[in-house]
Amino acid sequence: MASYWNITQTDLEFKTNKGFVLAAFDNGTGTIDIAALTQMIADGETELQSWLVGELGGQVASWPTDISADPFYKAIAIEFAIAFTVERHPEQAKQAGLGTHESYYNRATARAERIIAGRQQATVATEVPRNQGGMTPNLDPTMYTSPPGSASNTGDF
Repeated sequence: MASYWNITQTDLEFKTNKGFVLAAFDNGTGTIDIAALTQMIADGETELQSWLVGELGGQVASWPTDISADPFYKAIAIEFAIAFTVERHPEQAKQAGLGTHESYYNRATARAERIIAGRQQATVATEVPRNQGGMTPNLDPTMYTSPPGSASNTGDF
């Protein structure tokens, strides 16, 4: 499974610590279960992608190319991956002195909201309002009607 933001085991170790990653993904022999680690990374990336679909719209393939290279989004995806890892092994996280699943998840979501808001800036080209500098007449046909229950306006005007 290809990683959209190229998150690695080392990224998780830098954000937490080596001991926690080993303890969380130990396959019973003192080595890391790569399949489980890869799945947690994929879950973290998918969580961010599912959030971005609502913000950016469209399919992942239609997003701007700079999204996958954006270090801010990569950091968010790492936070989501850590949140899911902590959820998987809260006892290991507590022993390592890490936060809770909710703390990592909420931090990732808040960061994503700030970053997406920063990306949505006004364009350089601005449109001049039609009515700038004077009156703009309404040349559209206008129909006058009486409100229900009132006298008709079909008489002399």
